[in-house]
Amino acid sequence: MGSRFLFPGAFHILGAVRARWILLTIFLIGVALRATVWAELRGDAEFHQLVGDSARYVEWSDDIARGDYLSRREGVFYQAPLYPYFLAAHRWVFGEWALSAVRVTQILLGGAGAVMLAAGALLWVGARGAWTAGLLLAGLPSAVFFDLQIDKASLDGFLTCAILLAIVQFQQAPASRWLFLVGLLIGALTLSRENAVALLAVVLAMAWLGGRSKKVGPGNLRQWGFPLAALLGFALVVLPVSLRNKLIGGEFHLVTCQFGPNFFIGNGAAADGVYRPLRAGRGDPQFERSDAIELAEAAEQRKLTPREVSAYWTRRALGDIAETPARWAGLTARKALLVFHETEIADNNDIYTQSAGSWALWCLRSVHGQTIVLLAGVLGAFAGWTRRQSVWPVFACITVMTAAVAGFYLFARYRFCIAPMMLLACSLVWVRDRGPLEILSVRGLACTASCILLFAVANAAWVLPERQRGVAEYNYALACERRALPAAAMRAYRDAIARNPRLTEARNNLGLLYASESNYSAAVTEFTAVIEARPNDAVARNNLGMALGGQGKLQAAAVEFERAVLLDPNYTVARENLRKARDRAAAPILPTLLNERKRGANDVD
Repeated sequence: MGSRFLFPGAFHILGAVRARWILLTIFLIGVALRATVWAELRGDAEFHQLVGDSARYVEWSDDIARGDYLSRREGVFYQAPLYPYFLAAHRWVFGEWALSAVRVTQILLGGAGAVMLAAGALLWVGARGAWTAGLLLAGLPSAVFFDLQIDKASLDGFLTCAILLAIVQFQQAPASRWLFLVGLLIGALTLSRENAVALLAVVLAMAWLGGRSKKVGPGNLRQWGFPLAALLGFALVVLPVSLRNKLIGGEFHLVTCQFGPNFFIGNGAAADGVYRPLRAGRGDPQFERSDAIELAEAAEQRKLTPREVSAYWTRRALGDIAETPARWAGLTARKALLVFHETEIADNNDIYTQSAGSWALWCLRSVHGQTIVLLAGVLGAFAGWTRRQSVWPVFACITVMTAAVAGFYLFARYRFCIAPMMLLACSLVWVRDRGPLEILSVRGLACTASCILLFAVANAAWVLPERQRGVAEYNYALACERRALPAAAMRAYRDAIARNPRLTEARNNLGLLYASESNYSAAVTEFTAVIEARPNDAVARNNLGMALGGQGKLQAAAVEFERAVLLDPNYTVARENLRKARDRAAAPILPTLLNERKRGANDVD
């Protein structure tokens, strides 16, 4: 009975038995993939390491579980509150097993999200569309990855799928209950991802048009009934948080007060499309709010309220935009491309590191990813053109959320909620009147050309900011090294260097791997390239000296060790190697691996 209530159209179209079989199969596949990856990673120390926002959410949820139910210590919310309360609920129920329970819940939600997407496709085009949309989301590597992280992206994906299903239900059979549900769900998503409030514009437009075609009440309620239902659902979820901000912090904020700093980071003069802390080296969440306040108050020379802090950073961003509008236009275009780029830009744990410890996740990442998501959405847009009057809200949601994400800055998890929208659109390739997609038709040729162009752009290194080029491959290489997979690490380092020849960390570490296998000639080449880019790098000088020593060129090695010591008089390893070279030690100098040069994605300059 419950499934018939949630998916009435799907059961009507296919019949109860077949619809249940399709949806249950998709659910089980989604859950099985996530459970498999979890089983592979459970013994991995990196998988359990909580950093950045993940650690902050756990700390916050502990405060809530201990009795700070209104999060008074937070003042006006600076980060979205839904996920910490989600964690706190698991803490109350499961105690010390809370984090494992959270992952189980998120695995189930991931499977349920794929089911809801499949149900929406069932309503649109039938069984083939349901299989397409549901399986693409069930096996989407980023979806599998986020459902296993202590991170709100999992909730974002689930809520997005629920919103899409309710929108499709409304388009199939307009009724105020669907709009009320959509309002509730958008409100919940806004409490997790603040820019999701932009989806309300699409829903209100859909509601207004729906009210024109269906009488929903007497007199003037004919036009206003549907939009009011959506607004009521949204207000019931969000308004209590806004009132809580007023009560605790003394100011009315819809959800959080971080619009200004985030807008500046994404659009200020130094912006390149990816997160950059307001103070260099202080990207941890514990500094974000305090730095924004301190810098704003120092500039204004007075104490500021949260609203005034946000306004200060907004004015600075708008000032930078007005001063160099061409730069900002190019930056915005780049961010729009980054929304659909194949690279998953990480801020906490990243998919590349963890795929080194999970064969299943590595396989998924090898065959599926953001390029497939992009091409799926494009194919759906061309195929669904003849049905644009009924399917336009989903494409409007894609457009609005792309703008909402590109208006700030990019991380992989920020764009994740767009993926289910694109995959639902993909189900339209199975519409029966798909004649315009015939390859020799004008629309078919346009679709083919668009796919080829977008495939190239989605995989182009130039779209990424320079400091992010090659970082994904570099992080994967580090993870392979930690797991004693030198051959895979070498391949990944070479891929990173191909993407970004200036990524000296990758060259240095590749040189160390070559040296560890006694390939000193190749090691010398890599260390020399590092020194050409960074002449004052004492570690690279020492490493070059060790490689030269491995070749038996002790005099040349001593020169490099001496230069390393001159650059860093406290560098004891180089000083000891210099002594050995001068004493002409009996055995050749063997390379010493230096872990301090192996840095993660967020540390690469």
